[in-house]
Amino acid sequence: MFEGGPLSNLTADVTGIAKGVVENPDARPAGGESFRDVVRRAAFFLERVGDEPSSSELLIVTHGGTIRALRAYCSGAALEGLTWDPVGNCSIWSVEVAVSN
Repeated sequence: MFEGGPLSNLTADVTGIAKGVVENPDARPAGGESFRDVVRRAAFFLERVGDEPSSSELLIVTHGGTIRALRAYCSGAALEGLTWDPVGNCSIWSVEVAVSN
């Protein structure tokens, strides 16, 4: 519905993001995911990867929203009030996941 459309359609009531800050992580477009949903999905991925014995270093290629979700999960920060950092094309982000024994 929004893919390929003008950015002006991505209003805060749909995205939950206003002026570069996540105001409502549960906002969602019709038929889409909220940012909280994306964070949960990213967390599930990291937990599954963390269970693998050879996962000490891993290259993940993904979109900016997922990078933001991975960083939010790893930092443990509250999603409300989170800064929506710019993620440039082909940028490199390091993420560390705490290992529990």
